[in-house]
Amino acid sequence: MSVAPCSRFALLAVAALVAACSDSSTGPSTPNVPDVASLIGEMSVSGIGSAVSVASPEVGLVFSASPTFAPANCVFAPSTGYFVCPTITSNGLTFTRMFRLLDAANNPQSKPSEQTVAIETKSAIMGTLTFNERTSGTSTVAIDRSDDMTLSGIQTTKHTLNGRAATKIDGTMSTALGPTHVTTNQTELTTNIVLPNAKAGQRWPQSGSVQIDQTTSVTPNGQQSFTTITRETITFNGTSVVTVTMVTGFGTLTCHFDLANPAAPSSCS
Repeated sequence: MSVAPCSRFALLAVAALVAACSDSSTGPSTPNVPDVASLIGEMSVSGIGSAVSVASPEVGLVFSASPTFAPANCVFAPSTGYFVCPTITSNGLTFTRMFRLLDAANNPQSKPSEQTVAIETKSAIMGTLTFNERTSGTSTVAIDRSDDMTLSGIQTTKHTLNGRAATKIDGTMSTALGPTHVTTNQTELTTNIVLPNAKAGQRWPQSGSVQIDQTTSVTPNGQQSFTTITRETITFNGTSVVTVTMVTGFGTLTCHFDLANPAAPSSCS
């Protein structure tokens, strides 16, 4: 059974997340001063991975190629408790990020220490992408996305990711049959994703889920528009096989995908 474009992008995002996390080691069981750059690296791909609403490979690639933020370039603002990073503009998109370090009482810290137990990041992507197709002309996609993610347990061997994201897409796609207008509103809820502990030989998230709610309206060449509403829940279990449950107006479909073998056919029921 084939999977809808947004589902394929969701899985690509998940694959990127687990690939990044599999190279990251979780923190030691005794307190130490955390490496902020490593922690943000653990979180970054999952944040960008919410480009699952974009029904085009080009846009998905832009999200996956989001620029890297160096924590050393971010300035602490005592009034908010956040480190504010320089704004970066690339390929028509503007990327902003801030983060804060938290102690056990949820108080922000001006620098990492043995009392740092969590890190929260807030990111935003805004701008317009333009694609020039040889056969159909120029397509434009306006993107407005924000997310708020927290990685807790960083003084333990169990790094746990939680957070929310919202994305709006407004695009006019040129096709051989004329322009097609597409709008997408999407929310994501990341719940208790326990990242793999490389030191323990783990490669895949041990548990947790990502729920994606999406409403998409398509108006082909000025004709009657149609709207689809979907909910996708991606569940991890410590293996390379993830379960994706898709709920649409046509019912519920549950599929199993092996992230270690993306070319393998999925099992759906």
